[in-house]
Amino acid sequence: MDTEGQDINAENASSSTTSNATNATTTSQVPRSGLPPFPPFNPHQDTATVGQRWTKWVRRFENLLISLREFDSTVRRGLLLTYVGESANDIFDILPDTGTTYQEAIDCFTQHFVPQGNTDMAIFDFRELKQGSNETLNEYYRRLKTKAVHCNFHSEEAEIKTQIIHKTRDSRLRKKALRETMTLKQILDYGNTLERTDEQSKRLDNASKFQSESNETVNYNYNEKNSKQHRKFPTSGGSNSRYRRPRSLIRVFKEINTRKKLQIAVESPKPVVTVE
Repeated sequence: MDTEGQDINAENASSSTTSNATNATTTSQVPRSGLPPFPPFNPHQDTATVGQRWTKWVRRFENLLISLREFDSTVRRGLLLTYVGESANDIFDILPDTGTTYQEAIDCFTQHFVPQGNTDMAIFDFRELKQGSNETLNEYYRRLKTKAVHCNFHSEEAEIKTQIIHKTRDSRLRKKALRETMTLKQILDYGNTLERTDEQSKRLDNASKFQSESNETVNYNYNEKNSKQHRKFPTSGGSNSRYRRPRSLIRVFKEINTRKKLQIAVESPKPVVTVE
């Protein structure tokens, strides 16, 4: 009886161990499912911008890997070749020295889509970019950011920061950035503050100028009105009189009549006296 019980227990234990091992094996072999959708890369869509589009696609794909918490190089490589799409995989199959790691696959794609000659020219164009006379600092930054995509810089942020310091049109920003150790964000924040201050100061100056011109216009109209009033009504009194009153029209007519009478009297012929 005891022997039969021991055999049954041993059989159950063996069965349990086998079942656990089978479950573990089955769990480890179950392929991952439920991966989020992600647009594939189309290398034939626009060959003129293929390098820029590839760099942008890789940047977004790496954000996806971070959200999936995938840091193993082999798994990352597999996800890359899964998501990159059929057209890019066809190209990858004929590329030499594709390696075995995720980074080697990325570098292989990058060397194909972004030729070195184009990179050198893109860097030259990047160095020539300077802030326009009517361009804000944020607009200049976005232009540099777009151009830097083609340059494959090791540190894109550091290159953009250096370019802003060298080519900004605001000498105040350049002096502060050279005098102090500032990050790119601090440079952008300080430059935006300077632009807002300049804009507010300009608005205040324009408002003061408008008020001054309005006052001058009012004074001119007032003086012109008084001048016309004085010409319309001749004034009596000395030249230094402060307050003058218009002459009476009756008085003016009397003076005119008196002058006419005197003129007639003077011009009338004298009587001729004859001596007998």
